[in-house]
Amino acid sequence: MSEELHQLCATALPYLQQLTITHLESFSTNDGSTCLSSLRIVKVQFINPEMYQTILSSCPNLCTFQFSMFTSEESSLVIESHNNLRRLTINVGDVIWPWNDRIFDKYFICTPHLERLSIHRLFYISRAIESFHDYDWLVTVVNKRLKQLRLLNFHLRTFPSKLGNKFQTEQLLEQVKENFTKAHHDRYESHLIFEYV
Repeated sequence: MSEELHQLCATALPYLQQLTITHLESFSTNDGSTCLSSLRIVKVQFINPEMYQTILSSCPNLCTFQFSMFTSEESSLVIESHNNLRRLTINVGDVIWPWNDRIFDKYFICTPHLERLSIHRLFYISRAIESFHDYDWLVTVVNKRLKQLRLLNFHLRTFPSKLGNKFQTEQLLEQVKENFTKAHHDRYESHLIFEYV
């Protein structure tokens, strides 16, 4: 893929404004040059922190970025600030608890002008109480790194519980929503959205 991408850089990609890739093993411009300066929107499946860094540095005018990742992939990369990125959508692919939110600091430190953030995560309803009792809903890292954030949409895709009844499940989810609302109260517009798998 990277050889084909490099060949396209010379002809088609300088004019490309939107790119959607379903499978990407690596993202490299080989010589490190910025060949994707017209690109405004990138949607890609699972990437690692190195690909994130390469995409941001190769697309200086990128304003919307959507990708999937695993939070277990740690990195010691220092990613340069990207001043044009305004919308970021992250689909977290793992269900490991407790969630590892440290990686978000690496992803957000380089996006100081981000205005809209959407996070998609999975969880099991049967673990809702233990999972979200002390969870800070990314408030710490958002307040530290995303000073211009105007909108946060946090999507929770839930696996139904076989143990509880529908009423108990609804009560649990209402409590989770209250905790989320308290955490993000009056900082920016925020929504917790439940999606059932």
